[in-house]
Amino acid sequence: MVQWTKKGRIVPVGGMWVEPDAVQPCGESMCRQMLYGQQYFQNKLGKRCQGVWLPDSFGYSAALPQIAKLGGAKWFLTQKISWNQTDVFPHHT
Repeated sequence: MVQWTKKGRIVPVGGMWVEPDAVQPCGESMCRQMLYGQQYFQNKLGKRCQGVWLPDSFGYSAALPQIAKLGGAKWFLTQKISWNQTDVFPHHT
């Protein structure tokens, strides 16, 4: 898998150790998720993730953009926002 990552055929996605609750944990917990997650991807695939992938979160901490950016992420991807039937979100997966 490392050779495919180096060739760009596999793009590591996630950036965190596990998919955490993005509302309840303290900032320290979210920072550790990014730190250990990025270290794992670097050690196992030779490359860090450029994005955060939280597919099934019920909300997001206001600190998440700053934590993700400081953790090396350039983008964020989820699918829950587009499930909203009340407010139209300007972007879609």
